[in-house]
Amino acid sequence: MTRAANSLFTLACFAFACHGAAAQACEVPPGYIAPQAPIVAPMEDLLSRAETVDVRLALQPVVNAVAALPMEDQVDPNSPLPRVVGTATLTQGDYGEPGSRRLVCLDDGSTMLQTVLDVESSGDSHVMRYQLWDYTSERSRAIDYSVGQFVYTMIGDDRTQVTWTQGFALKPDEIPGALGGIGRWLFRKNFLEEEYKTLMEGTLAHMKQTIEAGPGAQANAGE
Repeated sequence: MTRAANSLFTLACFAFACHGAAAQACEVPPGYIAPQAPIVAPMEDLLSRAETVDVRLALQPVVNAVAALPMEDQVDPNSPLPRVVGTATLTQGDYGEPGSRRLVCLDDGSTMLQTVLDVESSGDSHVMRYQLWDYTSERSRAIDYSVGQFVYTMIGDDRTQVTWTQGFALKPDEIPGALGGIGRWLFRKNFLEEEYKTLMEGTLAHMKQTIEAGPGAQANAGE
């Protein structure tokens, strides 16, 4: 396998930091100081992909159900990628408010940082954006940072559309970013349109199944 192809393949092992598997300890190293987050570019300037799923439940119960799920319980259990095993909050209060930050631990021993960029709610929609950076795995050296966005839109009294968009900024001095336009094309073709597409579809399907089988949906059905 070429270095470029290998770099693209291993990106899948750490890019998905908003989901995970069985909970384990995630501890902040003694004396740890979080590095400054990179400045975030607009999503349209990033290499991004979006996937959508419809959930048979009203908007607010869906938002509440997702917020109540630990990060390590949100992923498709059949995902072959390294999974989140725990998190440790680095800021005051609960994680989820704009500016809140946490350390994310993966089952391959690596970590990354996640911070909430903004949260917006209206009568018929809810939007949450977050940033991931400071990947410690050697395999993650090609990624500068990524930005995720979840948009929940009410499309009926008991139906909510969930759209997940994830965008990536590549380091210009690492493959595939160092290859310029060709590297960006390779990243999109071999990663975003292959492994990451499968991961996003599987995770949203798992999320839908979990939410629709949860207590919020059962309570709504009993009304």
